[in-house]
Amino acid sequence: MPLDALLKERTAKATLEDEEEEVEEEEVELDERGEGPTKIMPRRADEFLCSSCFLVLPRTQLAEESRMLCRDCA
Repeated sequence: MPLDALLKERTAKATLEDEEEEVEEEEVELDERGEGPTKIMPRRADEFLCSSCFLVLPRTQLAEESRMLCRDCA
């Protein structure tokens, strides 16, 4: 088989695989949006809101109480 034919075949196969991956990624995004509304639970007494990353975390993750920072952000 000539080199040009092999190159065209490999390029076509790689392009097809890339397109399949893109379609799979798009399908995942559509599924995530289709879940519907999510009920948001109020913050519990044993949780805090990090003033840097804005995540609600358990108090055991609190590094600086004066600044309300979690261990990752401190």
